[in-house]
Amino acid sequence: MTQAGLGVLALVVSAGVGAATVVVTRPPAGPVTIAAAPVSAVPSATSTRRSSIPGPRVVATLRVAAEPGGVAVSPDSRTVYVAGQSSRFVSVIDAATRSVTDVRVPRPPRFVTVARDNSRAYVAMYEDDGSHSGIAVIDAETREVTKVVATGPQPYDLAVAPDGRVWVPIHSAGRVEVYTGDELRRVVTVPVAPNPHSVRFGPEGLRAYTPAHESSVVSVIDMWDDSVRQSVPVSKAPHSLAVSPDGRTILVACYDADRVDRIDSLTLRRSGSFPVGDKPQSVTFAADGRHAYVADEDDNTLTVLNVRTGATTAKVRVGRSPRAVAVAPDGLYAYVSAGDDNTVTILRVSP
Repeated sequence: MTQAGLGVLALVVSAGVGAATVVVTRPPAGPVTIAAAPVSAVPSATSTRRSSIPGPRVVATLRVAAEPGGVAVSPDSRTVYVAGQSSRFVSVIDAATRSVTDVRVPRPPRFVTVARDNSRAYVAMYEDDGSHSGIAVIDAETREVTKVVATGPQPYDLAVAPDGRVWVPIHSAGRVEVYTGDELRRVVTVPVAPNPHSVRFGPEGLRAYTPAHESSVVSVIDMWDDSVRQSVPVSKAPHSLAVSPDGRTILVACYDADRVDRIDSLTLRRSGSFPVGDKPQSVTFAADGRHAYVADEDDNTLTVLNVRTGATTAKVRVGRSPRAVAVAPDGLYAYVSAGDDNTVTILRVSP
């Protein structure tokens, strides 16, 4: 990286929301390139999104494929993908009509994420014994599987980075595998603490974060060179992690502690730890960053947190054994999978 590049990086990290916003692009090969634009020319993370409310309300419950686990909403908020863990199907929900179409995949689907151009979904799959681990690609238009690639054992809650690459936590191998978004060619393997459960990114594309269930740490990965730069201790058994829309706050759902830990992304220190329901499995932010939603697997509830204070603002009953929660990028609805009910609960999370 050039000295000029280092100067831009230092400005963003020290100033947070300041004089420049950094856009990171990474070609399939070769050096990383960056471009800086004045903040006045770039909409803020919350300027076009609906405000969230402290007490969401249930508006619908939909039947989906057996034992729904991972949930993902497309960037245009029009389509919801749900992995049916005890089936060979991914349920695809039309957000406008709430109709459900099942797409068959080769192995039991566990988690799902969506390309940033809405064109395809990536599905993490494996059998109960961890065999036949891989990723299937679903074409969003034809709703057919177009590609399958093998991965390390038990690919978990994968995600698409700002540069379009697909990051896949490999639960049983203590690493994150990184793939190109188009050909799904593995380009990087990043060793992390044992049992990584998910991966998320800062919005500027400089850092990735992955919580390790067995190790009770969050690994902080420098996306410039794809190496772990720090491990942040958290409460016991972190399962899920979310990064606020402005990138300044990280929330970690700690399954065995019945708590959500808050991390300041600038200092990489815990700034709070808040009680939630029994066995928090998944956490995500509202689109405006003011509230967070926690799926409490053994309580059959969704806990709503005020992110600034950590106070619980609501407990909403959802289906039995909620496994994952995802919020539409437009901020209107949240979707919660219920593994024991074979349903997805839809909640209105904005006025």
